[in-house]
Amino acid sequence: MPTILRTRQDTWWNLQLLLHQQRLRLLLRQSRPRSKLRASTPCNQSSLSPPARLPAPRLSDIEGTVLHGLLMDAADESTERLCAGFGSRLTKAIRCLVQVMFDPPRCQDQARDRRIAETQSIAELVAAVQEPGEDPRDLAEELGQLHARFAAEQAARIAAERSAFNTKAELKKKDRWLISMAAENAELQKRIQASEDQRNTSDNQVAAQQGDVEAHDEILARTTARLKQADELLESQAKKIKRDWQFYKKSLALFADRVARLHRYLAANGTEAADRAQRHLIESMK
Repeated sequence: MPTILRTRQDTWWNLQLLLHQQRLRLLLRQSRPRSKLRASTPCNQSSLSPPARLPAPRLSDIEGTVLHGLLMDAADESTERLCAGFGSRLTKAIRCLVQVMFDPPRCQDQARDRRIAETQSIAELVAAVQEPGEDPRDLAEELGQLHARFAAEQAARIAAERSAFNTKAELKKKDRWLISMAAENAELQKRIQASEDQRNTSDNQVAAQQGDVEAHDEILARTTARLKQADELLESQAKKIKRDWQFYKKSLALFADRVARLHRYLAANGTEAADRAQRHLIESMK
C-alpha cells in the first residue's frame, strides 16, 4: 500500500505539471504580438497619401516576438522531455491504479492481468482494460459454498448463544455464591473481632491475675519467713520447755524427798514440829 500511494502521488504531480505546461502554451498563443496587423494599415493608407518613410519597428515588439518564440520552443522541448522521461512511469502508475480498482480482489482474471502487465503505453492499457475478461467461476458451486458457510456460521452463532447463556447462568450462580461467601466472610470477620476482643479481655485478666499472683507470692514469702521465725521460736520454746520439764522433774523429786523427810520428821517429833516445818516449807517454796 505505501508503494501504491507513492505512485498515485507521483502520477498526480506529473498530471499537474502537464496541465500547467498546456496552460502556459495557451497563454503564449493568446499573447502573440500584433505587428503584422499594425504593418498592414499603413499600406492601405499609402494610396491616399504621398509616399513617406515607413516607421521603424519598436524594440518592445521585437522583444515580444523573440520572447514568444523562445517560450514556445522551451515549452515544446520541456513537454517532449517530460513525455520521454515520465511516459513509462505514467503508464506504470495508471496500470497500478487500474489493477487496484478491480474488486473483489479474490475474483482474479489471469488473462486480463497478463494483458495489463504486458502493455507499453496508455492506449494499450485502455484497450486491455476495456477488453472483456473471462469469468471461470462456477456460480452454483460458489452458491453452495456460501450456503454451507452460512449454515456453519448460523450453527456457530447458535452454539455461541447457547454457550453465552450457559456462561451467563454460571456467572449468576457464581455471583450468588460470591454474595453468600461475602456474607459468610463478614460473619467470620465479626467472630474474629469478637474473639480478638475476648482474647484482649483474657490477656487483661491474665495480666491482672499475674499481678495478684505476684502479690500472693510476696505474701507467701512473708508468711514463709514468719513461719520460719515461728519454727525457730517454737524450737527454742520446745528446748525451753524441755529444760523446764527437766527442772520440774528435779524439783518434783526434791519436793517428794522433802515431803518424805517431813513425814518422817512429823512422825518422829509430833504436830507442833510438823506445823513449824510445814510453814518453813511453804515460805521456802514462795
